[in-house]
Amino acid sequence: MRSSKKLLACMLAALNIGAIFSSFPVLSASAEEEGCCCEMPYVSQEEIDAYKAHFASKNSDSISKIQQYSTQSLPSSVDLSTSPYFPPIGNQQQVGSCVAWSTTYYQFTFAANKLNNITSTESTAYSPRWVYNWLNGGNTGNGISFFNAYYVLEHQGCLTMSECPYMNNGSYDTSISTNTEAMVRALNTRLTYYNDIILNTKTNPITSPTDTDLNQIKALLNSGYILQVSTDWNHNYKRTTGTVSPNEWAIYECHFGDGHAMSVVGYNDNIQCDINGNGIIEEGEKGAFKVANSHGTGYRNNGFVWVMYDALNETSRYASNVDRIPVFYGVCGWEENQFNYIEVGNQPVNTVALLDINTSNIYNYIIETTSSDSVLYEKAEKYTVYDGRRSKYWLSGRQKIPFNGVLAFDYGALDEPASNFTSKIKNILGLHITKRSDTDSTETISKLTICDNKMNTIYTTNTLLNIQNSNLFKCRRINLSKGDLNYDNILTSDDATILLRFLAEQIAFSDMQFYLADMNGDNAVSVVDLTALRKLLPTNEQAALLENMNEIYNNMSIEEKAAYSNMFSEIERSIKVDINSTIE
Repeated sequence: MRSSKKLLACMLAALNIGAIFSSFPVLSASAEEEGCCCEMPYVSQEEIDAYKAHFASKNSDSISKIQQYSTQSLPSSVDLSTSPYFPPIGNQQQVGSCVAWSTTYYQFTFAANKLNNITSTESTAYSPRWVYNWLNGGNTGNGISFFNAYYVLEHQGCLTMSECPYMNNGSYDTSISTNTEAMVRALNTRLTYYNDIILNTKTNPITSPTDTDLNQIKALLNSGYILQVSTDWNHNYKRTTGTVSPNEWAIYECHFGDGHAMSVVGYNDNIQCDINGNGIIEEGEKGAFKVANSHGTGYRNNGFVWVMYDALNETSRYASNVDRIPVFYGVCGWEENQFNYIEVGNQPVNTVALLDINTSNIYNYIIETTSSDSVLYEKAEKYTVYDGRRSKYWLSGRQKIPFNGVLAFDYGALDEPASNFTSKIKNILGLHITKRSDTDSTETISKLTICDNKMNTIYTTNTLLNIQNSNLFKCRRINLSKGDLNYDNILTSDDATILLRFLAEQIAFSDMQFYLADMNGDNAVSVVDLTALRKLLPTNEQAALLENMNEIYNNMSIEEKAAYSNMFSEIERSIKVDINSTIE
């Protein structure tokens, strides 16, 4: 559909080429600045609507949020690129990864690092390679859809650039990262919401910088949302005029070309550009969005470009209108501009499934985590954590992407609340793997481990049972008790020592360990909980705890001893009193 429409547009453009050049000066993107752009996979409106509905069901306030943003008193300009959470301009090189850069490197990085108050640098920004390689079919010329990029960010989170570098010694690394520890950390911060704003300029053309049709988009930017957009990489540019950001490059119209993705990072109603070249700045020649590109700092305005509000119009009063399309066209229609926005949250992660697999084609699988009060797969609740169909190139070209390592998957809401695992209610966790084709992969599955989000093992097995055809399934009842911090199903001085080390700030607890260490259920872990735990231990184990405690204290620095001497003395006295009273 899109190719035939482009062909028709090109034929019309050829017939009118003389009129274009005689009436309007055209300055298109140079070959040097284009980098690699590509056709992006088709995404249906049904898919997008279903994805939005998926989040709307979990975010009942989504509509009121948009209304709230739209009623704000809006400033004349916003620039999120000046925030410490916005990463340095990046360069996709000759790789078709622009969607991964716009959704992941710019949009997800800004939201996640703002959430966690982390300054965005080349190392702390999130890696477009992590998302791109899960979806591109192993071909660096393939594009991916924003829709599937968000799916990866929702289910698997993202590795940082330091954990998953984009380039390796000057070359692009097409492999899927095997950094399992980083995969587990990534599960803690994930995409939690997606929606879009659609602007139909065929029925509501933008006529001035204060046009109310722009308010929702401006309000999102003013509220701290980076917006992801699609465009065709065939832009016409002019220099800005006036006193605000003069002599910078601005896109004033877009034509059919290769697909590209960019990120809207701000707006300024005072940007001016004499689009029609008549020496007069008219109302429709004012106002622009600030857009970040992924072609390095050599692109236009140090990696950014202004996009005139008028470029959103399907028909302009100031430009040629031959073979013109709205600059941020919607993926399901060329008459609309589509602005995608996301929210990112820190997710509770009680349990994680680690799958040790060596396969000739990772795209051949659909993987689900399961939870139940029965060992039967049919009775379990399922949560799809990986779907090889998201790489649509698997269908068209049968590309096979090998993977040899350990994958990490979250149980999502299936392991909530953690109290399930200290009772007899629905505490059977499992992993289910479906092969999409019997012939498109070979695999060796070495191990399945259920662990916490600090990778402490709760259960491990070297066998997954073949339940039918190409379906593999394994489950295990998880029986834990309060205070069992090493998950060995027995309370000893080792558990009390782990809690002591936490109180001395020598280790961090996983989410599950924190729940199990909270002996009195007050949502805090303190010396009170350590006392409650050690009182459950026999005398010999309390004596072992004393030895462990002395060893820990003796190995502390002078500063640490000063900070924790009172706590250690109090614990020691109480243990000795209890031991002596037991002996007597």
